[in-house]
Amino acid sequence: MKFYVGCLCFFLLIISAAFASESVRIGKVSVNPKMVDFSKGDKAAISFTTSEKSFLSILFKDEGGNLLNEYEIGLQAAGKQVFSWDGKMQNGETIKTDVAIYVIDARSEDGQRVRFDPSSETGGTDLSFPKFSLDKKSGKIEYTLPQAARVRLRAGILQGALLKTIFDWKAEEAGKHEFIWNGLDKSGEINLLKNPDLNLNLNAFSLPDNTIIINGIEPAYSEPDSIYRALNTGRHFHYPHPRINCHEPKFKIVFSDAIEKDEKGTPLLKGKTAFSVEIDPSDQTDLIRKRFEVMVYFDSNFLFEEEQAVTPATFMLDTSGWAPGYHLLTVNVMSYDDHIGVETVEVKVAA
Repeated sequence: MKFYVGCLCFFLLIISAAFASESVRIGKVSVNPKMVDFSKGDKAAISFTTSEKSFLSILFKDEGGNLLNEYEIGLQAAGKQVFSWDGKMQNGETIKTDVAIYVIDARSEDGQRVRFDPSSETGGTDLSFPKFSLDKKSGKIEYTLPQAARVRLRAGILQGALLKTIFDWKAEEAGKHEFIWNGLDKSGEINLLKNPDLNLNLNAFSLPDNTIIINGIEPAYSEPDSIYRALNTGRHFHYPHPRINCHEPKFKIVFSDAIEKDEKGTPLLKGKTAFSVEIDPSDQTDLIRKRFEVMVYFDSNFLFEEEQAVTPATFMLDTSGWAPGYHLLTVNVMSYDDHIGVETVEVKVAA
C-alpha cells in the first residue's frame, strides 16, 4: 500500500509541476494600420489574443530603447484583445520619431508572466531587392520590400562621386514601392538620368515585426537609453547605429570673402584658390569620433582626397590649364561607418 501511495503522490507532483510550468500565452499579434499619421487623427490598433485571464500592459519605445509611453490595461478575460494608440507620449505630446516599437506584457492571476517583444530577433536583417528597377526615360523607380524596413537610396557616378542621397534610411512598409525621380543631383545642376554612368545603390534592413511607422512628422531622434544594446552579430551594418547619428553628414563649402565673384555671385577661380570644408556643428562631435575623409571632384572627375580630415579643412585648387567658364565643384565627406555627405557648388574659371 505504501508503494502505491508513494506512486500516487509522485504522479500528482508531476501533474502539478506540469500545470505550474505552463505560462500565459500571447498570440496572433498584429497592428492595423502598420503606417499611421497621428497628425491626421489616425490611431494604430494593436490586436492580440491571450490564453487565459491576465493583467495586461502595453509599452511603446523608440529604436534606442527610450520609453515613449506605457499603459496599464488591467485584468482582462482570455481571448482577443484590441488596444488603440493615438501616438501620445507620457508628457501628452505626439511622438517625434518615425518608428515606434510596441511591447505587450501579460501576467496571469497566479503570477505567471510573458512578454511579446520580437524586436531583437526580427530587426536588422539585410534585405535584397531582386525586383529593383529604373526607367531612365520616365525616372520611375520600383522596388519591393519583403518586410517593413529602413531604406537608403543613393545616386552617383559609377566609380565616382556620390551626388545625391534620395532616401536616407527612410522607414517604409512591406510591399511594392514606386515613385518618379526627376534625376537631379542635390544641387539641382546635374541630370543624372542622362548620364550613362549613373549608379543607383539601394540598401535596406528590416524593422522589427512589432513596429509602427509614423508619417507626417519631421523626426527628432533622441540619444539612446543608457542600457541600449543593439545586436551586431548577423545584422545589417547600420542597424546598431543610434538613429540620432545614422545619417549623411551635413557640411558646407566655403570660399574666402576675398575671392572675386561674378555678376551671379559665383566664385571666380584664378590660378591657385583655397576653399574650406566645414562640418555642421550638430555633426562635428560624432564625425570626429568616428573619423572621416574628404573627396573632391571637378565636373564629377576625381581630383584628390584627404583620408584623415579635420574640420574646418582647407584645400587648394590649382585651376591652371582648366577650361575657362562655369564648372561644378563636388565634395563628398565620408565617415568610416558608411555615411557620405555631398555638396556641389558652381564655380567659374577665369579666362
